[in-house]
Amino acid sequence: MNPDSTTSLEVKILPEYYKNLIEVWLNAKEINQTNNLTFYQILKEIISGNRFIKFKNKCIFFKAWMNSNIIYINDLLNTDGIIDQNLIFNKLHNKTNYHIEKHTLLQSIPKHWNTLLKSKKSRKTKVRTTTDTCIYLNGTPLKTINTKLVYKALLKHKSTKPLTNRF
Repeated sequence: MNPDSTTSLEVKILPEYYKNLIEVWLNAKEINQTNNLTFYQILKEIISGNRFIKFKNKCIFFKAWMNSNIIYINDLLNTDGIIDQNLIFNKLHNKTNYHIEKHTLLQSIPKHWNTLLKSKKSRKTKVRTTTDTCIYLNGTPLKTINTKLVYKALLKHKSTKPLTNRF
């Protein structure tokens, strides 16, 4: 389920008014949360699976970038604090689809973030991010996860339906 869209709601009959109301609320919530981040927080944002970094309304995930330790927005910046395409290219171990993924990522970063990242104050600030930490899904490191493992994890997650949906 995508919590950022009404299309994934499991409600069979929902009046159009309430669908529109939920959409407006979700959009306002996302704009408010995106705009309230400081450049320091933006630099520490994880790229893959980030609900603010979307392409065609879907979160992006580049496994090759994760394996190359390009995890945070901070990893995209050179010493001058600018998103450097050459730096990204040099960091990548697997350069397959580099141009498409780079273009997708640059289009997906919110405009407000780009403005903050280009400011003088942001360029002078360095953020320490740890790439030693490993993200796990059911005890499996994220770097070794494939679609089948994610599918199995989702099948294991059971939830009870609300009382209104039982009848």
